Amino acid sequence: MSCLLPPICAFCEHLLNLPEQDCLAFREIPDSLMLGQNDHYEALQNDQGYRFQLDPEQITTLEEINELRQVMGLLPFRFNHQGH
Repeated sequence: MSCLLPPICAFCEHLLNLPEQDCLAFREIPDSLMLGQNDHYEALQNDQGYRFQLDPEQITTLEEINELRQVMGLLPFRFNHQGH
């Protein structure tokens, strides 16, 4: 059985189109983000100065994904939903 969890990008306000991996930061989202290995709170090469910014409409979904990540032995994505 395989399971595909969405990357942190799926919850970011800067995402333009996930299937094509388009966002304001990158022409093509790096593999480290797409594979869930990085949450883009720190600068990455060629990110145009953008960082992960949680889309307020995605808070509940991201919380659910983090629960699944923990069950699977993966670290949860960091995010602060204070003030959203």
